[in-house]
Amino acid sequence: MLTEGKEKRPVVVVGAGAWGTALSIALARAGSEVLLLPRFAAEAESLKGLRENVHWLPGIPLPREISVGSSFEELCTEELPSASAIFWVVPVQFSVESAQILAPVLPKECPILLCSKGFLCGASTPQDLFLSEALKDLFPRRTIGVLSGPNFAREVAEGKPAMAAMALPKQHFCEVARLLQTPKFRLFETEDTVSLQIAGALKNVLAIACGLVTGLGWGQNARAALLTLGFRELVSLGCALGGCLETLIGVGGLGDVQLTCLSDQSRNTRLGIRLGQGERLAGILKENSGVAEGVPTAKPVYVMARSLKVSTPLFDALYRVLYEGESPQVALERAWCDAT
Repeated sequence: MLTEGKEKRPVVVVGAGAWGTALSIALARAGSEVLLLPRFAAEAESLKGLRENVHWLPGIPLPREISVGSSFEELCTEELPSASAIFWVVPVQFSVESAQILAPVLPKECPILLCSKGFLCGASTPQDLFLSEALKDLFPRRTIGVLSGPNFAREVAEGKPAMAAMALPKQHFCEVARLLQTPKFRLFETEDTVSLQIAGALKNVLAIACGLVTGLGWGQNARAALLTLGFRELVSLGCALGGCLETLIGVGGLGDVQLTCLSDQSRNTRLGIRLGQGERLAGILKENSGVAEGVPTAKPVYVMARSLKVSTPLFDALYRVLYEGESPQVALERAWCDAT
């Protein structure tokens, strides 16, 4: 059972996918007691019975400091009497619906850290892109921050060295950082929630572009060049949306972009490789159980770039490939010429 008290209030992790489970393990390793909340009843039953996330992180047991709660639909207030912080790890496209379900029962006197990456689809204004803005309406008077960085879930769960940026007001940073930080998991302080969300969303689109380059057989020179051009577009969009250059080139910006775009472990990179090799998008998405966040993100990025009058040849090319059926070869050749 989780103990209650000022110094040992549990940390609540909302969402039990790969990253939610890995964060729970990292929090437990740092000395926190954790309540992990799966979205679905079947997930909760499996995690409680096996003490392992056999689907996303097989072979890594849950530490005893982690308790598994009920699914979102079955959760009741009695399970959550208090908390020191809430780490929100529900995929962005399901977050608003999940927040509507959980708002009445989640603890009210603690900060919420957004750990999911992506933009909200259907945004009509730049502010509508950000999950932080949507959750402010559902969790009024809450402090909402962002945790983001170059972190593959399995490596964090295994305790390998990693870093991340955490955006919170200064009065909350130290209190939350002590729940997670260890000598091998270091946190950089910022208050720039906008830049972390921008980089965390756009890097998935850039990863698809890098995958396309690989799938087309263009080579490493072209991959590095297009990644550089794409990051320049990311910075331009980020600054136009209110982000800060210092954050965008930091561990939660450029660091996250490099990890996702330069590793074939990324779902978005692998999707791009398969598209570049001639597979159809619909078939790839139907086959994959994980979420390739770059696909839904590409559309609002395209719309907002037009609205903000920011030149984004590479992001435009990805939109045409994903939503207009343009040939990856034709789209990237056009972006290659337009970006220089």
